[in-house]
Amino acid sequence: MMKNFIVLVVLFIIGGFVWKQFPIVKNIQTKLNSTASTTPTSSSANRIAGIRKIQKKESIFVPDWNLKDETILHNGYDRWIYFGGNEKIATFTGSLKEKELWMTIKVTNLDELTLSRSEISNLENVGQLTKFRGIVLDLEINGLASDEFIRQINEGVKKLYQEVKKKNLKFAVGVYGDTFFRKRPVNLEFINKNSDEIMVMAYDFSKSYGEPGPNYPYSEFKRMVSDFLKFVPAEKLTFVFGMYGYDWRLKDGKPLGTAGALTLSQIKKNFLGKKCYEKNCVVSTDEDSKEKHVTYEDEATHSIYFEDVESAGIKIKYLKEWGIGSVAYWAWGYF
Repeated sequence: MMKNFIVLVVLFIIGGFVWKQFPIVKNIQTKLNSTASTTPTSSSANRIAGIRKIQKKESIFVPDWNLKDETILHNGYDRWIYFGGNEKIATFTGSLKEKELWMTIKVTNLDELTLSRSEISNLENVGQLTKFRGIVLDLEINGLASDEFIRQINEGVKKLYQEVKKKNLKFAVGVYGDTFFRKRPVNLEFINKNSDEIMVMAYDFSKSYGEPGPNYPYSEFKRMVSDFLKFVPAEKLTFVFGMYGYDWRLKDGKPLGTAGALTLSQIKKNFLGKKCYEKNCVVSTDEDSKEKHVTYEDEATHSIYFEDVESAGIKIKYLKEWGIGSVAYWAWGYF
């Protein structure tokens, strides 16, 4: 009996020694555990729902070129975000009294980012600042993602964030959906610490100046969501859907020039009625993107991909599986 006990003790000691000498075994197991749930499942969604109730919120961007001197009738959104110049701000705020209103500041270079702080003063000077709940910095700066360039962007974002917070307003930063795919000069970890919200432009993956393709392929959309969640918590994320499409003119499958933009309303009117009157007109659903695809012919072959309520709904359902309940639409008047 004593001999058996001694043998067991020796085996236990040897086993522990071997385990320490081969940490690679433990590392492999750790990696397996860490990658076992990279794709959301119904069980992971249930865990998210159990931990935190998903806060649903729908926002709409209102571009000034669609804003007439009249009251906005459709008031079903939780938040209204103005986009454009100062000329129509009063029309916007006057049309949406008692609503949650935000203002967009778009920047495309470092100089505009520096000047963006003056926009806050301008709003204050014309007596409009108090009518807004928050500011959206539409960060559309492109360039080589060098450390110095990113540092300058970070500095500009932080200064604007501090200026906005002095006015007791919320601050959101809008970034490209393809930030990771195209390696854009964005330090998401830094911006997350210097903002109240990150708004992801989940559209324009296929460029008007490039080859025909979906507004945002579903497979790439899922990868994008996973990438952003590595740096930003679900409750701080808002995904923006572009309710429009591009009409590419093709010859032998190649674009003849830059595609023209069509709003969802225009597409519905021209192609999705009782009958499409264009020559050889075909309307289908693209399986990869879940978006609609229209082809027709005149002097050239046309290809139109576009987001609609149905395709956006599929993507919104996926967001909810990850605990993301805030979405927005570009733009009012487009659909």
